[in-house]
Amino acid sequence: MVVGSGLLATTFSHYSTNNNVIIFASGVSNSTTKDPIAFKRELDLLDHYLDADKTFIYFSTISIHDPDLSETPYIQHKLHIEHLIAERCSSYIIFRLPILLGRSSNPHTLCNFIHNQIINQKTITVYKKACRYIIDVDDLKTYLSAMIDSGKYTNSTIDINYNNAISIPELIHIYEQTLGIKATTQEIEKGGCYTTANAPFLNYLEQNGITIPSDYLAQRICKYYPSGQLDH
Repeated sequence: MVVGSGLLATTFSHYSTNNNVIIFASGVSNSTTKDPIAFKRELDLLDHYLDADKTFIYFSTISIHDPDLSETPYIQHKLHIEHLIAERCSSYIIFRLPILLGRSSNPHTLCNFIHNQIINQKTITVYKKACRYIIDVDDLKTYLSAMIDSGKYTNSTIDINYNNAISIPELIHIYEQTLGIKATTQEIEKGGCYTTANAPFLNYLEQNGITIPSDYLAQRICKYYPSGQLDH
C-alpha cells in the first residue's frame, strides 16, 4: 500500500499492491512552513495507519541533525512522528532522507527553487556556510526497496545519505554550469555543515559494491535540469 501522490509516492508506487507494507509518503511538503494545520493534517492521516498489522515505512529527514534547524516547527514535527511510530508500530522502518533530486512540480524543494530562481533571473539569498546532502530518487528507489524487502532493517531509524555534503554556493555553481546562466546571489555569513549517523547505510552500499562517482551531483543535476526548463 502507498499513501500519498507526490514524488516519493510515485517513486515507491511498486508497493501499491503489496499487502505487507505501508509506504507513508503523504506529509508536509514545505519544510519551512509554520502552519499547525499542515502538521495536524499529516498526524490525522498517520493515525489511520499506525496500528495496522503491516510494516510501516516513514520518510523523515536527516535535517534533524542540523543545529540551525533543530528547533523549527517542521523538525519538531518530524521528531514527534518518529516517536509515535516507534511507540505504536510493531514493525516499521524510518528512513531519514536528505534533499531529493527528481521530477517534481513542488516549488519548495531546494533543487527546484534554485533552478527556478536562476532561469527566472531572481536573486537567491545564500547562507554562505550552509551545506546540504543530496540524493537522486532513482537511487533511493533501488536502495530502500532492497532494504525494505530484505527484512534486515525492521524497527530501525536509518539516516540515508552519502558523505557528499556540498555548500550552497558550490551547488549553485553546478546549476550555473549546467544551465549556462549566471545566478544572481546575495550571500550572508550564516549556516554550517553537520554530520549524520549514516554508518548503516554506508555499510549497505559497501556490502553491495556500490560506489558514488566524484561528479555525482553534476551528473544528476544535468539529468533533471538539462535545458533550463522543468520537465513535467
